[in-house]
Amino acid sequence: MRLSKRPKLEYQILATFHAHLLGMIQGTTPPLAYLYLRERGYYTVDLLQTQPKLEALITELEDVLSQKQEPEVFIVANRCNLCGWFPQCYDIAQTEKHLSLIPGVTPHRYPILQTHQLANIENLATIDPASLAKLTGFSLEVALKLVCQARATAHQKPVPLTHGPIELSLEKLSPAPIELYFDIEAEPGLNLTYLHGVLVVDRTNQSQTFHSLLASSPQEEVQVWQEFLTLVLSYPQAPIYHFCAYEVQTVERLATLYGSANQDIQPLLERFVDLHALVTRTVVLPIESYTLKLIARWLGFSWRNSEANGAQSIYWYSEWLATGDRDFLERIVGYNEDDCLATYHVKNWLTEFLQAAQLEYIKPNPI
Repeated sequence: MRLSKRPKLEYQILATFHAHLLGMIQGTTPPLAYLYLRERGYYTVDLLQTQPKLEALITELEDVLSQKQEPEVFIVANRCNLCGWFPQCYDIAQTEKHLSLIPGVTPHRYPILQTHQLANIENLATIDPASLAKLTGFSLEVALKLVCQARATAHQKPVPLTHGPIELSLEKLSPAPIELYFDIEAEPGLNLTYLHGVLVVDRTNQSQTFHSLLASSPQEEVQVWQEFLTLVLSYPQAPIYHFCAYEVQTVERLATLYGSANQDIQPLLERFVDLHALVTRTVVLPIESYTLKLIARWLGFSWRNSEANGAQSIYWYSEWLATGDRDFLERIVGYNEDDCLATYHVKNWLTEFLQAAQLEYIKPNPI
């Protein structure tokens, strides 16, 4: 139902609720439940420990229903996404411009902000970060990010983080004659990496070439891994841009799994540049979450298939294995190419934005 590396309490409670429903329907409650975690396999949920937590939650929900007045909406994406009522709550939050849509406003921080009459975007956007830190006890870094996030949302404009390492980021973003943009598609249940997508951008010749290194069967994983190494090692000076740490972690895992030469892998890893890390260190955007899709879409990039995502790619691959219909592979390749193009789009925008921010005098924040 959800891909996770950790057995989050929300997932354990949900599994316990399923067991609870089974007990009501069939008269016998299973003694155990299981989560299947990415990279870790099965995790046993002890229902004797989680059942009291579920019962307390059900009691709380019954109290809410008995009051016939819905509680204040609060969006916590990783939890609310589990709920069938999420679209309705999200619409309410958007209509109210609720502060829970601001990244960094957690269920713990929100009551503190309420105490100081800072429970809406406009109020949070106008306070001085140092004053916010003093009022709330938040660190100055947290206070600065919250205020900048509120300002970006209120004005629908990006805001540079003045404490961010802009010069260092610009060094990593400096245009190179050849640049590589890398995105992986994988099936965690099979511990299988079935596609390495690499967009080669030749700035000298102003050309782009997309390489789709696809394993048409699980047995071909090692073959496409070797093809990937051959391709990226043929551009020994080219930086490799990606989004989030998963690509680096996968390269390290596959290098170990298939015994790749360390003298090849270590220099290769040094060329990776995580654009997610650079974005979140240097700029605040008027978005609700710093995923590639939300960032790139806010910047005007569009995926050819607007419904495509990582889970859909996994489904398409399983359907390819089951049916042999190559249309599923073509969908995966198109989605992966768009991810690489989106990464390229974000890199270009971030470079231009930080260059403009550097030209303006940004007074460093003493934190």
